[in-house]
Amino acid sequence: MKLRKILFMLVLVLTLSIGLVSCGNKDKDDDNNQNQQQPEVFEPVAIETIATTYTNNQAVQAEGIVYGVTANGFYLSDSADGHLFVVIGDAFKKDVAVGDKVQVTGKFSYAKNLIQINAVSKYEKVGTGTAAVAKAESTIPAVNALSNSDKRVFGKVVTLTGTLSLDATNMYALTDLEGNRIFFDNNSDIEVLAQYANKRVTLNAVVYKYLSSDAVWTLSYVGGSSEIVESPLTFDVVKEKALEHLNAVVAKNVYGALELPSVHSVLANITYSWAVE
Repeated sequence: MKLRKILFMLVLVLTLSIGLVSCGNKDKDDDNNQNQQQPEVFEPVAIETIATTYTNNQAVQAEGIVYGVTANGFYLSDSADGHLFVVIGDAFKKDVAVGDKVQVTGKFSYAKNLIQINAVSKYEKVGTGTAAVAKAESTIPAVNALSNSDKRVFGKVVTLTGTLSLDATNMYALTDLEGNRIFFDNNSDIEVLAQYANKRVTLNAVVYKYLSSDAVWTLSYVGGSSEIVESPLTFDVVKEKALEHLNAVVAKNVYGALELPSVHSVLANITYSWAVE
């Protein structure tokens, strides 16, 4: 009788123990499932707020409309004054396009006079739309005079007119009639710019980075070839600029070999040919 009672008690204890372990495992499984099912919370902050108040390496989530794509990233905007660059780097596959609505998770970066979102852990297309960023007609001196302390300048779109040329450092530049020059970053759409080399054009460009050593800005060109309009000079203007240049560089009195220029020193679309009569 005692043996039977002891066996019964052992069976009861084992049953209770197994039940408790099963319940514990079930609770853990439920907790794990709940954790796995919880979606990642995405809470975007206004891009103007990010640009003007965030500190270097601060975690950031932003949402906006793509208004320009370069070789290494894209420009994102959620308001007229809310715009900045999202750098992906060499791994960028250009898998977003102008008009895409994109959510970005990364870090804010303000280094070397350049504002951007970098260290991007995730970017995802969630729809389409029209960017609110405005285009402002400007001049090269006016752009270079923009204050780099105003963080809203970065990513601004400006409309400029000048002669496109490739300089000795293999960078494309836009030069106005007075010889003022501004350069395009090499992550711009270089193939499109090359189609208009040595031509006077009007185009839209994005204010990209400030070069404090020269107190000038660099631009990004993110449009297509159809967005560049040729703006040739009138014959009277060409003649005026050519004569100004020649009077300045050709000697009035020649006592040796005469050296004559083949191209205008500033306006690459004005070239000269000479003949002996």
